[in-house]
Amino acid sequence: MVFDGSETKSGRPFEITVPERLTSLLERYVREVHPRIAGAHRHDGLWAGRHGGPLVGAQIYGVITARTREAFGQPISPHLFRHCAATTIAIVQPGRIGVARDLLATPRSPPPMATTIRPAQSMRAGSMPMSSPVSAPEQGDLPNMAAN
Repeated sequence: MVFDGSETKSGRPFEITVPERLTSLLERYVREVHPRIAGAHRHDGLWAGRHGGPLVGAQIYGVITARTREAFGQPISPHLFRHCAATTIAIVQPGRIGVARDLLATPRSPPPMATTIRPAQSMRAGSMPMSSPVSAPEQGDLPNMAAN
């Protein structure tokens, strides 16, 4: 998937390779589900809102927080969701820390080469108590992301 700067929060172009197991689901949604949403044919947004326009801003926030509240018992905002993903990448695949930088980019962020993320400074051994073991995702579970 390729997004030009006008489609991203940071204003920078963004490219992501969708894991193969998700590609068929996205294709089915675009082919079978999206056309059945009232008014969805009037825009090129991937996700259509209740009134037929593209799902944007506060609507996306509402969907994400409602779904995460339902699944986990408390809402997780898109902002926190990105931070969770960045932390997971830093722990599980530190060699791909550039992906975390891209996830956290905002319009006010410095250019990509000026961004330095130092997870070791903010994470000390034993500072993250866990009540149960957590399984690390498999290598193929993280999408291949590259900023342009």
